[in-house]
Amino acid sequence: MRFRSSSETLDANFVTVGLLQKLLADPTMSILLDSLPDGLIIVDRQGLIVFMNSAAESINELDASQQLNNPLRTFCKESVVNCERLLESFTNESKINRIESASDGTDILISTRFLRDKHNEIACFIVTQRNLEAITKVADSDGHTISHFKTLSDSLNGVETVNRFSTSKPGENEYLQKGLRAMQMKSRIMLTGESGVGKTEAAKYLHYTVVGNDKPFIHVNCSSIPETLFESEMFGYERGAFTGANQRGKRGLIEAADGGTLFLDEVGEVPMLSQPKLLQFIEEGKVQRLGATAMKRVKVNLITATNRDLGQMVQEGQFRKDLYYRISVIELRVPTLRERRELIPDLIAHYVEKLNKRRDVPFSMSAECMQYLIAYGYPGNIRELQNILEQLAVTCDDIAEYKHLPSKIINNNLPWIGEEITEIHSDLASYENGSKSLKESVREFEVQVIRNAIHHFGSKRKAATALGVDIATIVRKTK
Repeated sequence: MRFRSSSETLDANFVTVGLLQKLLADPTMSILLDSLPDGLIIVDRQGLIVFMNSAAESINELDASQQLNNPLRTFCKESVVNCERLLESFTNESKINRIESASDGTDILISTRFLRDKHNEIACFIVTQRNLEAITKVADSDGHTISHFKTLSDSLNGVETVNRFSTSKPGENEYLQKGLRAMQMKSRIMLTGESGVGKTEAAKYLHYTVVGNDKPFIHVNCSSIPETLFESEMFGYERGAFTGANQRGKRGLIEAADGGTLFLDEVGEVPMLSQPKLLQFIEEGKVQRLGATAMKRVKVNLITATNRDLGQMVQEGQFRKDLYYRISVIELRVPTLRERRELIPDLIAHYVEKLNKRRDVPFSMSAECMQYLIAYGYPGNIRELQNILEQLAVTCDDIAEYKHLPSKIINNNLPWIGEEITEIHSDLASYENGSKSLKESVREFEVQVIRNAIHHFGSKRKAATALGVDIATIVRKTK
């Protein structure tokens, strides 16, 4: 059976201007068209807008009541979506199906069609707009469910983050459990800790676990936005708000996070002049674009992160006290990698797997190389581990050897490692010959390192200090 295309259906049914006016005047028809998820704009034969549904208002960020009877050209200038091709389509009486971008980078699929009367004259010009990022799920050819366009990569990254953090043993990720409870209660969370400990990964884990991968996660690195642009980037601006502004205006990053999570990384770098407006948003849940008179309500889950002492900054007058207390309702410290050495095997396996996808020939590590990687202190935390593994992937052939390691790892190795090097090397060698898994070999090596440290320093407490972990970790791992 052959079905008619939409264009054939439209061409087969003539429309009169009078009938169109009658339909649009019917309140029931307006309600039906407003219920559509896609934007719908109807233009008469003179090029004047006669109808806009609610979805079109949202996509173009325009008030329909102010656009009615306006020329299509005026609409195209005021919309936040690039609508230049609409004018060409209307003038040339040609159909289009193309993806255009909004001022915030959102992809919008624009389609145009003409309805004609019995004399083949144009009765109206129909424009449909589909927000591609709002389509969170589509079926692939096998019937599986996948995420669409940019949401796809965000979702996969989120799942990867969840899986990696979920590998922690029960009781060893208490800060994450508190974070999940805080997210469920809509409490504002501040993540603290050294640079490179994984605060961004923790924020993603909390978002994707509680909020879901169909909601936006907007990561804002406050230190990367110039002070003069901070307010316009965060809150957006209206058309013509200042010299050099986008002619269509721009939605701010806070608005982009509506319904999802706003993650303010390096929050201690927020300019002092912008802090009052950020505080106002947090207290009232409303944003006001530059050049706008009205405020818009925005609902977001707020997570902030910093590696600075904001309390000290407050005392020094470098950060507002009232803002500090608003964003630090639940303060969670992300442990260093030195305190979570049990994660090192999983992280190594994770990053090596990713790196091997970029190599023609996969690589692995010798027992001696693995031994030094696990014993290293990682002042740069997870980020440093990732960089070291990438360096190994570049410098080695099929096996990463001790000689491929950076000199800082070899020269600054822990002093007690060499005391029982033969026994440790023998344990890790079992990983190479396949008699034990990587995790099993690493676990045994980790216990051996702790025992050597205790022997070297004379007590568990001193060993814990030297290894950069708490005494409870030492006790648990030596049982």
